[in-house]
Amino acid sequence: MKFVSNLQYILKPRILNNARLVAFSLAFTVILSCNETYWPKINASDERLLVVDGHITNCNPCLITLSNASRIYTVANTPITGCEVSLKDNFGIVENLIESAPGSYTSSNGFRGIAGRSYKLIIRTPSNQTYESTFEQLYAPTEIESVYTEIETKYNPNQLYSKIGYQFYINTQESVTDTNYFLWRLQATYKYNVDFKIRYIFDRRTLKIFPNTDSLFTCWHTFTVNQVFTYSTEGLSIPKVDRFPLHFVSTDTRQLSIRYSLLLKQFSLTKNAFIFWKELERIHTADGPFNAQQPFQAKGNISNKNDPNEIVLGYFFAAGVSERRVFFERPPSSVPFYYSTCELTQQDYESYNDLWMTDPGYWPIYVTQDPYGGRAVTHPACIDCRESGGVIAKPDFWIDE
Repeated sequence: MKFVSNLQYILKPRILNNARLVAFSLAFTVILSCNETYWPKINASDERLLVVDGHITNCNPCLITLSNASRIYTVANTPITGCEVSLKDNFGIVENLIESAPGSYTSSNGFRGIAGRSYKLIIRTPSNQTYESTFEQLYAPTEIESVYTEIETKYNPNQLYSKIGYQFYINTQESVTDTNYFLWRLQATYKYNVDFKIRYIFDRRTLKIFPNTDSLFTCWHTFTVNQVFTYSTEGLSIPKVDRFPLHFVSTDTRQLSIRYSLLLKQFSLTKNAFIFWKELERIHTADGPFNAQQPFQAKGNISNKNDPNEIVLGYFFAAGVSERRVFFERPPSSVPFYYSTCELTQQDYESYNDLWMTDPGYWPIYVTQDPYGGRAVTHPACIDCRESGGVIAKPDFWIDE
């Protein structure tokens, strides 16, 4: 299963999307006083900046996405199509990528990076502009030793109560080199139920028994964890990561209500790539839009050969990668859950009585039934698990307890 393009995914929830990165990350150093809010001046030309997201590893074919930076306050980038994209190693071997989707360029299925070699990205656009990255060495991967959770409580001064849930941690095996630079990307999948089963279906002014009451009761939801995690073993006596904290999942949602799975990819980076991602991590975790306590400078490694002064967003990196999928059960009964649940109201019962007056545009309508036989039409998210973003097809990788 593919991860969402991480560079763009990480920045989209931030208020100014990629235009924010123009001000913060590439070639600019913004000096801010403690907790001072800064709103940069974004030129109209910045809306056409090239955004490059991609890497090469020892595991999977290479995927490079090319787009133009979106307008501020929006989340959609414009794909750049019709480019010639290739990878070149330090032995002069070239791999040409094919445009598999608008703005997405993929290497052949059998192509993999080789540890010890260095790779550079070359892009030629339809407007005859040539962009190249610096050479990036692909290091041998360090294996993941374990991924585990601890039940913790997080205090947030902006909320009336503390949050309890799973804090995820990772340990690595000892590396063969003294200093290692790590980036972790996470993809989560959780299984959940809705609160009511469908007992009847109303369609074409006819009420029928719903044939499979469980068919829309259980779903699986997969998403990319929208955080950046980096760590360096520089200065450690033993090149091994122990108890490094990843993300926290509280019991405020249904994510931990049944079963939770995590797919981790651990990238062994060059120092320059690590510096870039470390700065993005700092930007992403800053307190509020454009609030910062330290200067930011995260310069990418891609430039326009025809115009060295042009700003290009992104960083092409090579990395040895190891991955692991793990499953976690619901926390013990001593851990309370605080997610909202559905209850049938008087209006829900009245909505059932009004079924025969509904507009055909709302059909089909699902009907549930309480333990006493009372029929009701509740909110779709209370009776159809797909309404919360999940799918009813169990993923191929999923293992039930």
